[in-house]
Amino acid sequence: MNTRPTTTVLIPAFNEEANIRRLIQDCLKQDADTFDLQKIIIISDGSSDATVSEAQSIQDSRVTIFAYTDRLGKAQRLNTIYKTITTDLIINLDADVRITDTETFKNLIHRHMIDNADVVCGISLPLEPQTFVEQAAFLGSSIYVQSKYKLKEKMGKNCIDGRIFSCTAKSIKNIEIPANSATDTYTYFYFKLNNNNVVFEPKASVLFRLPSTMKDYIRQHKRYERPNYHLYFAKEFLEKEDIKPTIPWTLLLFKKAVVHPLRATCLIFMHFYSKYASKSYKRVAVWEHISSSKRV
Repeated sequence: MNTRPTTTVLIPAFNEEANIRRLIQDCLKQDADTFDLQKIIIISDGSSDATVSEAQSIQDSRVTIFAYTDRLGKAQRLNTIYKTITTDLIINLDADVRITDTETFKNLIHRHMIDNADVVCGISLPLEPQTFVEQAAFLGSSIYVQSKYKLKEKMGKNCIDGRIFSCTAKSIKNIEIPANSATDTYTYFYFKLNNNNVVFEPKASVLFRLPSTMKDYIRQHKRYERPNYHLYFAKEFLEKEDIKPTIPWTLLLFKKAVVHPLRATCLIFMHFYSKYASKSYKRVAVWEHISSSKRV
């Protein structure tokens, strides 16, 4: 790899008019003295709002926008674009995040250089909650963040965070993410199956908004309750790679419940209701839009 690797930032988006302009600006403010930021690619997957015009308002030759009028889903758009990228590295971001540290990209790329990493996983941190549902969800998110900082790569498939991770272009060029799978976890298993070196970088973080309504929380979480990875990966491989974190989740939740009993009760209810709702959930290429998490 070059001592100053060429880099593309890739941002899939659907109806992200509230945040896309600010996120592009965050990317352009990154300290790029150790890498060559050549492109910021926005893929609008049939957005019906002002996502495209907001992105076009940024006057910078490095910003490229693919404004599709039909909606095919994140997986298919990524499968197509990954094959075309020719830079050394790709930084993958969700469109509903903010980057406050100007060295975030630098921290990702540093790990590629010193560890010869193929994949570097950052971490997403929730913004301060504004509603009661957000406060309840924040308890669960804080346990996850605490576990990730402690266990790092031992988090297994939970190590990767689709909101921010980087990879070499060659490591992902031939991926074919199934339309009805969770893109983040499928991508992690793909990397591991192909013997890529996956590391965790806690200094590469983005901020995101938790769902602020119970309806949005359940819509979001029922997607993850019925994984279908057995359709694409061998049982022996999944048993080896589907690592279960050893952190005592129940104990951590109990400690938080002592301080915030109502929030913990709400979190537990939403968790189990999501499991129940997932029984009738049919995986499709196009997910339901979670509007309350877009207020970043």
